[in-house]
Amino acid sequence: MQIAYVGVFQHLPANSGNDWYSLQLVDDLKDIGRVTLFYTQQENGKSGHSPSDPSVEQRLLPPTFKWRRVSSRLDQLRPEMLVDGSAAKHIEADLVLARLYSYHIARHVAKNNNAPIVIVMQNIEWQYLKNVGYSPLIYAPARLYESFVRKKAAAVTALSPKDYAYATKRTAAEKVFYVPYCPNDNVFNADMSSCYDYETDKLNVVFYGSLDRTHNAKALEFIKRDLIPIMKQRGLFHLIKIHVFGSGAPPPSLDLENDSDINFLGSVESPAPYIRGADVVIVPVRNSSGVKVRVLEALSCNKRIIAFPEATFGLETEVIKSVTIANTAEAFAIALNSLVVLKRAHTYTAKTGAYNALKNVATASDAALYALGKRR
Repeated sequence: MQIAYVGVFQHLPANSGNDWYSLQLVDDLKDIGRVTLFYTQQENGKSGHSPSDPSVEQRLLPPTFKWRRVSSRLDQLRPEMLVDGSAAKHIEADLVLARLYSYHIARHVAKNNNAPIVIVMQNIEWQYLKNVGYSPLIYAPARLYESFVRKKAAAVTALSPKDYAYATKRTAAEKVFYVPYCPNDNVFNADMSSCYDYETDKLNVVFYGSLDRTHNAKALEFIKRDLIPIMKQRGLFHLIKIHVFGSGAPPPSLDLENDSDINFLGSVESPAPYIRGADVVIVPVRNSSGVKVRVLEALSCNKRIIAFPEATFGLETEVIKSVTIANTAEAFAIALNSLVVLKRAHTYTAKTGAYNALKNVATASDAALYALGKRR
């Protein structure tokens, strides 16, 4: 069986939570069909993890108009495909997976092949747009469109309990499947034989993510303009070293490359060794939409985490119990100071066993088989 996963982003090599979750879905589906990842935006020079499984293919959907000259966002969305599906007419598929922003492309593929569509990663996108500051002129229509797509889909996969509850109240509950992110334990684990050496005996504090995303850029501003100054004021900063890495370019105004207070590592092939080499991962992110997969990745590597409360929204209760919640720079400094004390006293220990993969939850295959069954 041929499965077309139509999206916006190039998922291989994988270097973001979005990429890792997409690869999880592909792995879920490999027993029922061959998956091809189709994407609209080329990322030249992208680095990251590439799976050894040769059955995973990835192809760029060729543009019919050079939107990149106008806007990178339009280059992603391909608005001409709202009406013209010619760029997708060559795709053969028995089943189509899509995200909200690629549904207008996926529907052409589905129509051409009489195939059902599964919407993956339902995460209340309009709320995300609202939270990061978009105008009601943007997020209000997005809310209506999201509702339309959810109703049209043969099946929907939700990323968190909150997203699942939201979707089941607004469409047929039987077609909604809770498929949480489960970090790949071949990559995200506590194997300290493969960890990055930060070459310091200070408390190694890590922040990572897609650094060009609005919520992560705001987190970097918090670290640079609120957290570091208060740690200096408290006389803690000489005992702590902050390291930042991730995909995408951070805002030039932050000038991370020339900031002596932050060890900026840029893009890395895989975050796992850098997480393992750290003492603590911080997630000062205010965006409450979706799931902050880095929390799960860090816990899978048995690392302590300090986070804003919003960064834990959408996570299972047992997972949240393993996270130190801090709501201000002062609270972050207090939590970091307690870890400094433990490390200097040689009593610091990792959060061993803090995260275990969830059991008895749905997979992408469950949603796929349901969608195929409804078509028949």
